[in-house]
Amino acid sequence: MIEYAGYGLITLGIIFIFLAAVSIVRFPEFYSRLNALVKFSCFGTVLLLLGALVLCRISSISVKTIVCCIVILATLPVEAHVLINAARKSGIKLPGE
Repeated sequence: MIEYAGYGLITLGIIFIFLAAVSIVRFPEFYSRLNALVKFSCFGTVLLLLGALVLCRISSISVKTIVCCIVILATLPVEAHVLINAARKSGIKLPGE
């Protein structure tokens, strides 16, 4: 039964990462693309790692997986903020400007 939960989390992670790839194509401007890409890829990657955590049960891999989830959740929004500031300074206009 626990395997189904792990496979379900991995499947959801794959779906969210696929949605991140689709958002690059579908959204019209840079800022919308980056926003959707960061949110979907962050959530999808964390779901993949949590699915691996559930499947591996308790082992040394579980500690590394939890650390990776924390690092991803802490750094990915900051990276997006830096990219948005760099784009703004380089002259990419916000929609409606």
